[in-house]
Amino acid sequence: MKKVLMLMIVFCVIGKVHGQSERKHYFGAHYLLGYHNYNSSSVKLGSSKEYEGTSYYGLGLDYRYRFSENTELCLGISATINKMVLTSSQIGGSTSYYDDALPIFSLPVHFRHYFSNYFFIGGGPCLNIHQSMGYKGGIGIEINAGVEYVFKSGLTVSVSPRVQWNLLSVFGNEDPFNANMDILSQMGVNIGLGYSF
Repeated sequence: MKKVLMLMIVFCVIGKVHGQSERKHYFGAHYLLGYHNYNSSSVKLGSSKEYEGTSYYGLGLDYRYRFSENTELCLGISATINKMVLTSSQIGGSTSYYDDALPIFSLPVHFRHYFSNYFFIGGGPCLNIHQSMGYKGGIGIEINAGVEYVFKSGLTVSVSPRVQWNLLSVFGNEDPFNANMDILSQMGVNIGLGYSF
C-alpha cells in the first residue's frame, strides 16, 4: 500500500512540474511595499533643507515569457510613492518638519530563474522617470527572490522580498553642482497576483 501511495505522489509531482513548465506566458500585477533610504551627495549652495526617506508603496503590471524550462524574461511598468520627511532649518535655530514624496515610474527588464517548481531568484535593470525634487530620470537595478504557486486554473500568486537601488540624477538634472550620485535604495516585498497560460 505504501508503494502505491508513493507512486501516486511521484506521478502527481511530475505532472504538476510538467504542467507548469508548459505555461509560457504570464500577465499580472504586483503590490510593492517597504522602506527606503535617500542619500544625496548633491552640493546645493545655501540650502538648509534635508530629506530623509521613510517608507514606500506602489503597484506594477508584469508580462513574463518563459523561453527555457527554468528561465523567464520579465517586462513591466511600476509606480512607487517614496515618502520623505523634509527638515527645514531656519537662521536662529528653528527647525520645521514636512511630509513630502518622490514618485518613481519604472520600466524594468528582468530575468527570473526557477529553482524547483516554486522558488525563484530574479532581477535586472530598469529605466526610471521621476520629475520631482529637481530630478528628471535615472536608472536602477533590482534583485528579488521568492516563492510562486500556479493553480491548475492558471491563477498565479507570488511573494518575493526585493532590494532596488536607484541612481536618481542620471538624466536631465538641472542642478549643475550635482555629482550624479543621489541614490534611493528600497527594501521591501512584492506580492503578485496574475494568470499563467
